[in-house]
Amino acid sequence: RLVVLSLDSVTAAKQRGAAFVAFSLDEARADAMLDEDLDYVVRVLDPHVDEAYARALGSLRPALVAVTLAEYPLRVTDVLDLRRLAQFAQAPLGATCPAEVSAGDLQALRDSGVAALLLPEGTTAAEVAHVQGAIAALPERADPDREERQPLLPTARTGLDD
Repeated sequence: RLVVLSLDSVTAAKQRGAAFVAFSLDEARADAMLDEDLDYVVRVLDPHVDEAYARALGSLRPALVAVTLAEYPLRVTDVLDLRRLAQFAQAPLGATCPAEVSAGDLQALRDSGVAALLLPEGTTAAEVAHVQGAIAALPERADPDREERQPLLPTARTGLDD
């Protein structure tokens, strides 16, 4: 994770063997994103962004958009923000979450387009294994294209007073 994305910081990260760099957009230099040997993870501190910003963010073609979520359990507004960002940015999402994240929150994250969980620094191997088990235990995602749908047909009845 780079504090400031610059040519120097990207070069230093590559020399240390980095496959990707994570950064926030605030002080990032545009020319530092020209290195095609690295992947870029864009950190977004607030997932509530408008459509134009999300589309522009996606045009950077990041390997991942990492979203900082302020609190758990998730609120419906958090889920809507994630879904809007995923829909318009057209990039995989990562989200911060606590190691003790609930199954309901995991399912909401998955269904909102989150492809990677970012656990806090200091998370133990046992906690990671617990989160992996919770993910594996989630019910399969419903496929709306495979569900049988019944058409809604209006009916007209005669002889009714109302």
